[in-house]
Amino acid sequence: MNATATGHNRSVPDAGWWSEIAVDGRTGWANTAFLLQPGQVDDITAALFPTPAERPTAESMAELGQTVARVRAGDAPEAGIVVVDGPSVGDVGEISVDIIGMGDDSVGGERLHIFAEPGPDRRSFTVRSVEATTFCSRGVTPDRLCV
Repeated sequence: MNATATGHNRSVPDAGWWSEIAVDGRTGWANTAFLLQPGQVDDITAALFPTPAERPTAESMAELGQTVARVRAGDAPEAGIVVVDGPSVGDVGEISVDIIGMGDDSVGGERLHIFAEPGPDRRSFTVRSVEATTFCSRGVTPDRLCV
């Protein structure tokens, strides 16, 4: 089952924020306390690592994913880091990592999709780029911004 936010949201007194969702052609409402909805996607490579020389290298994609997630989470001690897809290695290495529990009351976290260049021996990986999908706690607008 895959639920998709329609972009319609409302605040109900004493019941929190609710978002309209579509599942298998049917629509309904869900309390956003139980949902994180994907929002906007941004390339955050330069924000994390301003120059290519600052991009980290690790011995595995799993280690690289954890390193990048810790840099992104910063001082948010409550942030949980979970690998959700990968790692996979082909011409480039890929891994997706969720950071949950960072942000404000409208942002529940982010999914980082990390791409990396394999080293010459394919035993190390260096960050090529990082895309972040924002997880919205209170719903999303039609243009995928958090409410």
